Amino acid sequence: LVGAASYLLTYMPILSFGLLKGTVDLVGGWFSDRFGRRLALTLGSAVYLAGAAMIYLGGTLEALVAGNLLVGAGEGLTLSAAMIALSDVGGSRQAFGFGLMESSVYGGYGVGSVIAGYVAGMWGYRDAFVVSVASASLAFLVAVSAVRETRGMAREVPGRSIGRDMSSREVYRRCLQSWTLRVVYFLGHLANFSDTLIWGAFPLYLVSRGLPEHAVGWVQGAATLTWAASMPFTGRVSDRLGRKLPSAVGLALKAAGILGVYLSRGFAESLTSAAVIGLGVGLYYPIMPAISTDVVPSAVRGRALGLYRAIRDFGYLTGALALGLVSAFGQAYAFALTAALLAVGIVAFAVGIKETRPFWPAYPETVEHSKTVLEMVRLLRQAVAAHGEGDLDRVRSLAGRIKELEDEADALRVAIDRTLWLSALSGQDKADFARLTNRVEKIAAYVLGSSRRLLLVEPEEVSGELAATLVQFSRGLEREVEMLTRAIEVLGLEIEAALPMIDEVGDLESELDSLHQKALHELEDIAKGVDVLTLLNLRELVQFLEYAADAAEDAADVLRVIVFKHSAWAI
Repeated sequence: LVGAASYLLTYMPILSFGLLKGTVDLVGGWFSDRFGRRLALTLGSAVYLAGAAMIYLGGTLEALVAGNLLVGAGEGLTLSAAMIALSDVGGSRQAFGFGLMESSVYGGYGVGSVIAGYVAGMWGYRDAFVVSVASASLAFLVAVSAVRETRGMAREVPGRSIGRDMSSREVYRRCLQSWTLRVVYFLGHLANFSDTLIWGAFPLYLVSRGLPEHAVGWVQGAATLTWAASMPFTGRVSDRLGRKLPSAVGLALKAAGILGVYLSRGFAESLTSAAVIGLGVGLYYPIMPAISTDVVPSAVRGRALGLYRAIRDFGYLTGALALGLVSAFGQAYAFALTAALLAVGIVAFAVGIKETRPFWPAYPETVEHSKTVLEMVRLLRQAVAAHGEGDLDRVRSLAGRIKELEDEADALRVAIDRTLWLSALSGQDKADFARLTNRVEKIAAYVLGSSRRLLLVEPEEVSGELAATLVQFSRGLEREVEMLTRAIEVLGLEIEAALPMIDEVGDLESELDSLHQKALHELEDIAKGVDVLTLLNLRELVQFLEYAADAAEDAADVLRVIVFKHSAWAI
């Protein structure tokens, strides 16, 4: 018991840090959603400044403890607000923004430590806290004078109003209902659990293996510097290639690095293993919070991110307790427990979460292809209206432009196919996007056919009722394809946000079915008054319009499959 108590005492600073930081993270997320990111950031920097000043000016143990608590609370609130603000403006580059922020934080730790070390050497350890007071004062001034509120800057996604009036309890319940988010929370907690070993056990273990203090410092510094330097790059990779693979590789590298440090026989091996740990942390650390922001509505993003950060940072608490107790039986048990839990985490990550930022190499071309087809539909609507007004010259001009756009769409389709089949996508994902492109391309084909049929029919041979129905149908088709295009665009921003638009495509197609039947009845009414060739051309025009509407609905159905494969929020 005495041995266990002594090891727990070693981990006690980490334990108290985790307890405080996790609590502040949860409060910070709620505060940011309730009162705004700027106010949370300003308050956090003010609390940090008060704590730093108390430590510097107090001169007593009570002032040191109270100041340390204020510094921890201020840091937690400041970093939570900063990360939430970045999620508002990061768009499709969430992980890159988080990586850049975390890199600057750890870089600031390093620079501040170096400056404080020089100050301590010249004037004493107490005066080293002048560095903290000065940097905290600068942060507070920046927060007050230069930071803008970002809560309203998050890109609003049409049809995505869910969460705006949701209570915090409901937000947390929905987050914890998501299997993907539960696994991410567990892994974030586990990651900081393993950090406790690095902070608490590495120095003592390395000294016991005969490394001098300065060498231990280099080993610790190698891990910190590596992950600080790598996070902006790994975040960018994740934004482009997905979340799952980099995170799983990062956890595996960290486990391997921890075992490497334990088995190392000298300084060089320990330094290399520490760098491997740092690279692993750099891979997963900015990505896991990005998973939370990928799947939740922007209106609840602060609370969702605060929940993730709280559960993650409580890992310091459980890590300090568990490793403090296990270390009483020997350091080997602490290393083995941490590596084993990371191995469990890797398996959970591989099989337990969905890819919330899928790697879609042809996505930009897919959006451009859909926009091109939408422009064709708009021109067709104008051509139908011009035909009803008897302006055949304008119909010919519009039909020519429709053909040019069809050629552009066809070239984009070829580029999409080439990109898809040369990419590292799974066969099923390739097939999904190939089907989507094929359905949209069918819309283009039927629009082109419709424009050509218009040129074969004299305006005076079309009754006023049928002409009005065709105009109404073409307008409805334009709305349907416009909604489909918006759904494809939104898919790359908030996956589940595409669902309301997909449903609306189906509703619009049902309305067009009724117009199709109406047009067929009106064709029957004029059948005896026109020649057979004109009747056939008009019937094909009506059918092509209906086929285009059906193709748009089919494309929306493919989109629905893609959404269900990757959605993780409780819809």
